[in-house]
Amino acid sequence: MAYDRQFAEQELDRAGFGDKEFKSAVLHFLDAADDLTRGDSSAVKQLSFVVHSLVDRRVLTEITEEDFEDEYHSQGDNSVLIRRCTRYPYLYQTEDGKYWDDRAVGFKTSEDSPDIQYRYQSQDSSKREVSLPYFPETEIKILGSE
Repeated sequence: MAYDRQFAEQELDRAGFGDKEFKSAVLHFLDAADDLTRGDSSAVKQLSFVVHSLVDRRVLTEITEEDFEDEYHSQGDNSVLIRRCTRYPYLYQTEDGKYWDDRAVGFKTSEDSPDIQYRYQSQDSSKREVSLPYFPETEIKILGSE
């Protein structure tokens, strides 16, 4: 077994989750992850990152052409068609067939800063052309370090 169930139950009880549905859900997740990974504790820990990704609305698998829908925008008197990704809203395909990720690059003021900025009106742009299949992963650059 990848985890000590008795220890998990005891710690959840001490943390105030003893009679809560949350305790049951956590133990169910641990049991299911243990079964899936055949008791590999490293693999169980990796599976917990699935929860992090879902909470942060990050995709779990690569984006493909099937993940896009038509979206029309007006530019003056004209209507422009782009194809927007339904799973990651910062990814789209323009009329020329190119794919763009508006959050491919994020900028921080320092390594320790928790805040990420996205820029579009300067030479340091967050927007990058990408190709499919694509897995979004923001490259972080520190402002003023180049």
